[in-house]
Order: sequence, then C-alpha cells, then structure tokens
Amino acid sequence: MLDNWAFAQYSYSMDQERMKAFKRLLEEEHEWPGPYSFKFIVPSEKIDLVSQLLPDVEMTTRFSGKGKYTSVSFQLQCKSADDVIDVYEKVKNIPGIMSL
Repeated sequence: MLDNWAFAQYSYSMDQERMKAFKRLLEEEHEWPGPYSFKFIVPSEKIDLVSQLLPDVEMTTRFSGKGKYTSVSFQLQCKSADDVIDVYEKVKNIPGIMSL
C-alpha cells in the first residue's frame, strides 16, 4: 500500500507531470475507495490554517519538544486518488508545511 511518504517526493514544486505520476502510484498501489492516512509537520503558529482548510476532519496533533512545530495526523475515507490529491492541494500553500 502506498503511504504518504511517496507524496513527499512530489510535494515540492509539483508540476503536472509529477502530479500525474503521483496519481498513477496512488491508483496502482492503493485500493479505492478506502482509508488514506495523512501526516504533516507545520509551524505551531500555522496550525489553525490546517484546521480552517479541513474543518470537518478530526485531527491528532502533537507538539515538538520545544513547541515550535506541530505534527498533524488524520485519516480520511477517500473515494479515489483525486480525493488524496485534493487534500494535498488544499494545504500546500501553508507556509512551512511539510508533508510526510
């Protein structure tokens, strides 16, 4: 099963060709519909932006040792690879966010 580690390879300056490759990987390696786990690291002062972009998602958060960063994890039931990509597209412009 493809996990979100693969997305990290594509999340920086994702052009159309890379997006197509990521979508192909998701379609080949994952069964749809099905659950997909997301995990992000975000500067703690930006955590509200994640919640605003995904208001109906129940998230688990964990602060780093010094509290500068927050780990955000959640699982969504996705109908297709497009649902997964939509989530990454929503959060990609949050300053300092890292996809794992």
